[in-house]
Amino acid sequence: MGTEMFDWIYDLSTQKIVIVFCVFFIGFAWMGTVFVRPIIRLFVRRQAGLNDILSSFLSMYGVLFGILLGLIAAGAFQDRQEVDQSITSEATAVFALFHTVSSYPPPESTELEAAIGDYLKFVIETEWPALRKGTATPAIDGSVLELKQRLTSFEPKTAGQEALHGEGISQFFSFLELRNQRLYNATDGIPDIVWCVVILGALLNISILWLFEVRLSVQFV
Repeated sequence: MGTEMFDWIYDLSTQKIVIVFCVFFIGFAWMGTVFVRPIIRLFVRRQAGLNDILSSFLSMYGVLFGILLGLIAAGAFQDRQEVDQSITSEATAVFALFHTVSSYPPPESTELEAAIGDYLKFVIETEWPALRKGTATPAIDGSVLELKQRLTSFEPKTAGQEALHGEGISQFFSFLELRNQRLYNATDGIPDIVWCVVILGALLNISILWLFEVRLSVQFV
């Protein structure tokens, strides 16, 4: 499951994320160049072939770190596809259920259509904003329970109504399963431990650059 430590990132636009990352990491690199690099150079400046050693180490480290980032990107893309698929599947199930209950005799058809409308209103106005903030909502809310109660309380009077009602019950539980799957996928995300590994790995990568024997102006660039 995703955690809340880094959920604020998802509320930022792409442009703001780029600015935040550039300011943070470039700022860290420059501060280290000014305050940390002079201290480190006191211990390593006499090392022969230091730049060659660092280049070899940085190349190997960069490969491992790059593979990690690639796997995270692939996992995030797959999660996004699963969320899109679960949303589409649930929407299709709700659409099919609505058309089925619209064939019920009145007043049951009107009441069931209203219950589905209440559910959709709850999802759009309450559930999605909560999920966006990283707040999980109950797997079964009041609107779903009301829809279930109204659906199960219907008593078919003819063979046609009995077949229609059986289809409606089947579609309802299929919708309920897809809803739970959508909630799980929507609240899943990159764990905090992976975020920490990525950030610490990036900071380590920058710290290695402080060891290179280059002019200060080149170091800033």
